[in-house]
Amino acid sequence: RGCAYLERNELEAAVADFSETLTLNAKYWQARYDRGEAFMRQGLLDKAIEDYTQVIQMAPTSPLAFNSRGLAFMQKDMMEQASQDITRAIELNPDYAVAHFNRGFLHQKRGETEQAIAEYSRAIQLKKDLAEAYLNRGFVYQQLAQWLEAIADYNQAVSLKRDCGPAYCNRAFVYYKLNNYEQARSDLQQ
Repeated sequence: RGCAYLERNELEAAVADFSETLTLNAKYWQARYDRGEAFMRQGLLDKAIEDYTQVIQMAPTSPLAFNSRGLAFMQKDMMEQASQDITRAIELNPDYAVAHFNRGFLHQKRGETEQAIAEYSRAIQLKKDLAEAYLNRGFVYQQLAQWLEAIADYNQAVSLKRDCGPAYCNRAFVYYKLNNYEQARSDLQQ
């Protein structure tokens, strides 16, 4: 039932249901992980970190828990802890595309453009339909004034996710920089 609440974004009900489950079985790490997800979506990062930490203690080989705790740390601007956790998630599962995406985002936030591109590229290699990886890699290319690479990634993001507003907006900016005003205008109307 808690998962259904989580799916419908009824976060308080999800937390209540997962908490009730945990009173019956405190070692049920999946319920604790899911409650952490609900806390995370509510912006209750300390509570999410606490739940993810307990999951890691119960299931120390769970890349999912390390990745999620890393995201919570990143949102708290605790970049070193975020880096350690996301890297650990990748060590546990080198083919975990979302963790590579998150490490790419971490590098991007730090201004480490080459590493960000490499991680986004790895995420794309592992999960070709990860529109957000194309979007973010395109933005890094845009920051580097690598216009054609940026457009190619924004094109791919839009083909995977038609309602990807940031891809249209960013692609319009790149078209504008290339003096292609007609395309820029078209993208801004999307």
